[in-house]
Amino acid sequence: MSLLILTLCLQQATMHADPVQVQVGQPVTWTLVVEHDVDEAVDLESLAQPSDDTWVLLSGPQVARVRDGERASTRIQWSLFSLEGGDRALPQLEVSLSSGLKLTTLAGNLEVIGDLGPAEDAPRPLGGPMAPPTEATSSVAGMWYLALLPLILAGAYFLRRGRAEPQAINPVPPVDLAALLAGSADSGDFAAALSGRIRESIDTEQCVSRQGMIDEDWIQDVRARGGIDQVVIDDAQQLLAWADTIEFAQVQPSKMALSDALERVEALLARTQTTEAVA
Repeated sequence: MSLLILTLCLQQATMHADPVQVQVGQPVTWTLVVEHDVDEAVDLESLAQPSDDTWVLLSGPQVARVRDGERASTRIQWSLFSLEGGDRALPQLEVSLSSGLKLTTLAGNLEVIGDLGPAEDAPRPLGGPMAPPTEATSSVAGMWYLALLPLILAGAYFLRRGRAEPQAINPVPPVDLAALLAGSADSGDFAAALSGRIRESIDTEQCVSRQGMIDEDWIQDVRARGGIDQVVIDDAQQLLAWADTIEFAQVQPSKMALSDALERVEALLARTQTTEAVA
């Protein structure tokens, strides 16, 4: 029994984040360190990928093994960023060793700062109420309103008609992402092209042009119009957030991470076309 207790004490797994304080959307590295006997090995298939959709995986896992006499340590790292702010606990993973022994990680915390100014500790208050109009102002406004009412009604009619009957758009020739990745383009250019490919493809499927929309408004409009599976939209939202971070945060992921992103985009576009065909 004492030998078993000693073995369990010598085998441990810890998880920490670096840095421990980041902004929303800023990459952070999770590091899992497993201490074990030199003849043991970590079962990587037992390590599930982050399932919380508020975390976006950039790259990993990257595995390194260091031997020290009769002991060894396996270091596994992921690069991610958070879509939510607050004090976030790292996941407690169950690690399996080749001997069948299972370890539960001792995990730390991570502080993710939201979009507040350096001297702010609460959201900004809304502006005060507008002063009520005077009688003279109300009278003039009423006359203008009556004069412009026919134009307002006509504009509303054609706006509703345009929304009810979306017009087909001419699709933009797709960018060859594979050739761009294989060439000399940096990761920011690749991420911008990847984001544009996702949006152009779904815009074409829904027969609507949403050029100029920010990604958040674009996602809401895609959901509101329907015809695209919600799982496809969720994947598109994660990929757009990843591409936005790469393009504007000057993050330089590995070629392997970019290649994985390209495979996810190609699978996403294939599912988009399948969804449209079924619909």
